Amino acid sequence: MQTFLPATQKIQRERYCTPRELIGELSDIARRLTKFAFRKVRFYLWLTGYLLRVVSRMLRLRKIWAVTLYILAGFGAFFVLIVVLWHFDKTTTAASNTVKPAVISSADTQKKNESAQYANCSFGQIENLKAGQCEWTATWEHSGKGKFFEDVAEARLTRIGESLIKGQTTTALKALEPLLVNGNPGAQRIAGLMHLHGRGVSKDRQKAIQLLELSANQNDPKAQFLLGDLLIKDCQQKCPEIERALPLFHAAHKSGFPIATEALAKIHLMGIGVERDAKQALPFIKVAAEAGQARSQRILGIWFANGHHIPESAELAVKWLEKAAKQGDEVAMGLVGVRYMLGEGVSQDVDKGLAWLWLSANSQHPHAQFVVGEALYSGDFGPHHKLKGLMWLKIAERNGSKDAKNVLIDRQEMLSREEHLIADLMADDCVVDKKCGSPPWEWKRDEKETQL
Repeated sequence: MQTFLPATQKIQRERYCTPRELIGELSDIARRLTKFAFRKVRFYLWLTGYLLRVVSRMLRLRKIWAVTLYILAGFGAFFVLIVVLWHFDKTTTAASNTVKPAVISSADTQKKNESAQYANCSFGQIENLKAGQCEWTATWEHSGKGKFFEDVAEARLTRIGESLIKGQTTTALKALEPLLVNGNPGAQRIAGLMHLHGRGVSKDRQKAIQLLELSANQNDPKAQFLLGDLLIKDCQQKCPEIERALPLFHAAHKSGFPIATEALAKIHLMGIGVERDAKQALPFIKVAAEAGQARSQRILGIWFANGHHIPESAELAVKWLEKAAKQGDEVAMGLVGVRYMLGEGVSQDVDKGLAWLWLSANSQHPHAQFVVGEALYSGDFGPHHKLKGLMWLKIAERNGSKDAKNVLIDRQEMLSREEHLIADLMADDCVVDKKCGSPPWEWKRDEKETQL
């Protein structure tokens, strides 16, 4: 009996129909009436008319009265027919909605999918009839059932991610909802991010935190990192949520998620909610660097170069800086370029050094722009391009390089007004249109000046 009552309440709830459903029911009745009329009504109307004609002749009624009686009888027949069909439809619908104990004890997934459609619940939530509130499923129903279930869910999540990248939000939501109703941690993480950014659903930070927390509780390392990062966002020295965030970062780190490892290094290195401690950050920096995190590789390379907190090693400095540079870290590109040009920790290679510096300068790193400008202006390292060098010095000055500013002040009187004007125009083309000239590996070693 206890299992019967909630299901009865649910069916009573579903009997309230929307205007759209009412219009659909009326349209269906009209279609059936039309179909029935073509088959039966013509015969009944003919029979009614025949009987009326016989009666009118027997009673010797005037023609006008006979016609009137015929019309009234026709309308009456239609009315009776509509009432009979309505009663039949009502009886059929009631019979189809009769609840049987076998239906009540159906699978949990079917109950969740039906409950999730309630208008008062948020996307992916189910209605808890006993508690009288909407909630997300906390645990994935297929957890621990084998890798096949995980592979199927992962394939679906991959397709959802592709749909979101293409901007197909509606398609993504349709595919995401069943997984979210079933409590899949990956679906909870994606739904949390969608609520965080208001993409396809309402923008709600609290709902985002709730969903990420549900996913993190199911040991999803990405969700653990995202929730921890969200909790300490905009934190400086004071961070009230650091005690809640640190266990999340550590859990993701132990799961082999390198971004969380780098986050732990940053927390201890910058003192976010904890005491600054570079030695405590060092193990996390090393693990993250070995896992391929470019920023950790650059920091480790700089520490090897300067001997900070670890023994000094020019060779290991170049090794880690070059790893970071190959991943597009513009600071590491500039530092590697300088070391190749000077031959520090590596065999001297001016061309390779200039190439790394040029790549860093094109990534808008001011110090690399200054070094490239000086090298081209002076010609001390081979190529001599005075105007190209002046262009890079002016760009470096615009980006805040004090060294470039001081050099330009010292050379103010040595340069003509036309050279300044041409260099400014070249700098504008480089910054705005990305027309910064050819890369160093295309320069001619015997070229002495830029052709205008």
